[in-house]
Amino acid sequence: FLPHALGFSESAQWLSATWYATYHVVVLAAIGMPAWLSCASFVSLVLAGRVFGLMVRITGPLSAAAAHSAADLCIAGVLWDWFFDWV
Repeated sequence: FLPHALGFSESAQWLSATWYATYHVVVLAAIGMPAWLSCASFVSLVLAGRVFGLMVRITGPLSAAAAHSAADLCIAGVLWDWFFDWV
């Protein structure tokens, strides 16, 4: 939504990635991740958001959605292990 609302300029893409990263940091903090780790993940989340934004522009929204879903599955597995000693 944000890339289409803000446009596809370089600054708009970075702004969109930053807003999405901020949302994800709040979610990580809400599920019990230590605040320092949630904040430390902010930079990597901004970069990941920027990569997904580039994917939307270059290969289309379906590939970006698939990559985002794959990343969510990996992160869910790590969190599952962290909280429930799965592995």
